[in-house]
Amino acid sequence: MTENTTEKKVAFVNFASKNGWYLQGQERLKKYWESFGNGYDLICFQDEDQIGSPKHSDNPYAFKVYAMQAVRDMGYDIVVYMDASMWPVTSVQPLIDWIEQKGYLMEEAGHWSGTWANDRSLEYLKISRDEAMKIPMFSAGLLGLDFTVELCREFFARWK
Repeated sequence: MTENTTEKKVAFVNFASKNGWYLQGQERLKKYWESFGNGYDLICFQDEDQIGSPKHSDNPYAFKVYAMQAVRDMGYDIVVYMDASMWPVTSVQPLIDWIEQKGYLMEEAGHWSGTWANDRSLEYLKISRDEAMKIPMFSAGLLGLDFTVELCREFFARWK
């Protein structure tokens, strides 16, 4: 295992609801973290009340933003959200190196935003479906932000 090489305070965060297999996925993530987490903190939540998030049934996936904000409020500079379906099989250090170099890590979903955006969202954003079909869609399953970077703070504020 290589060690943490950044001077910034780094945390990985996961939220697992009590529905389905998510808690099992979170436990697997914790298990593998011991070997491949490079000494970075892994902070896990299991209830929306822990992070002040609306319920998933009321605002789907809002827990990701709220979990990242909760960890940010704990004083972390770099926050990486990782879904319960993921677990490290090798050192996470390259992810942190990438974030320190680029400022963020975003996972392209392989789709165009126009495929999945509803008409109300497009109207709100004042873009046509044709325009949205030129905007790549990104997944929030693995997303890292360096909050010392203004662009990341602005992105997160808009996302929130």
